[in-house]
Amino acid sequence: MITRYEEKYENELIKFYRYLTKKNTFWLDASNEEIRKSFFEDVDRFKNEKFNKLETYLYVTKDGNVQGFIQYGEPAYIYINGKRIIDDNVGIIRNIYCCKSTDVIHELLDLAIKWFKENNKSKIHCFYKELGFSTAYSNGMLIDQFIHIDEGLNEYGFEIEAEHSLFGYPLYKEEENSLEIRVKDYKDFKSIDLYKQEEHMGFIEITTYGASNLVYLTKIEIFTELLMKEYGVLFFDKIINHLLAEGFLFLFADANVIDIKRIKFFQNAYFALLGRL
Repeated sequence: MITRYEEKYENELIKFYRYLTKKNTFWLDASNEEIRKSFFEDVDRFKNEKFNKLETYLYVTKDGNVQGFIQYGEPAYIYINGKRIIDDNVGIIRNIYCCKSTDVIHELLDLAIKWFKENNKSKIHCFYKELGFSTAYSNGMLIDQFIHIDEGLNEYGFEIEAEHSLFGYPLYKEEENSLEIRVKDYKDFKSIDLYKQEEHMGFIEITTYGASNLVYLTKIEIFTELLMKEYGVLFFDKIINHLLAEGFLFLFADANVIDIKRIKFFQNAYFALLGRL
């Protein structure tokens, strides 16, 4: 049955989240409290709430097991051309995950579509990249293993807005070199500027989460083509050694499939392709 979330389902919902972490590579096996907050009290790295309103419905079996959920509502903000804006006409389906029953997918989506109509939301996005769980580095995109979810959304007229490649890199000690990185540490992310002598060659932002030894490269700016060629790998060597020294063991990153420069940068730095988002 489909039912609105109540606290009595908390443990079962978290259990289902942990099941999804086996398929969602970058979802973290966080504490129960961290997972609960990611569902219902989530904030961005600046401690701003991600949603003004957020509805959660579950698919629960007769035995009381949660085997699916949907979250939808009004976002506190969205991004247009890299700028944060507020648009009251926008509605977001944050997540929809469930078993492979077409009927269940339709029932969950029908709830969301009805809510959007009742609340005058004319621009609807699903799996919006920047508004995912904090315990998934706020990456809200759907990975390519959930084909039945993708097909269900297509049936309702949703179209793919962007497709990303997911990359991963296990961290090992690299040789030191004479390039310079300047690191600024914040609670949940690192800002890293890349310098060759006094030439500012680029900028990288890395998201961290709690005690996890996994990190996510969420932003990269390349100021010179030299960073794409002989210096890219050398800078990553410096960054990797810095992350290792702080106890991190694996680095994720993603790139829009049409962003050839960014994809080439990761390939040159020997990142492995893990899948599509």
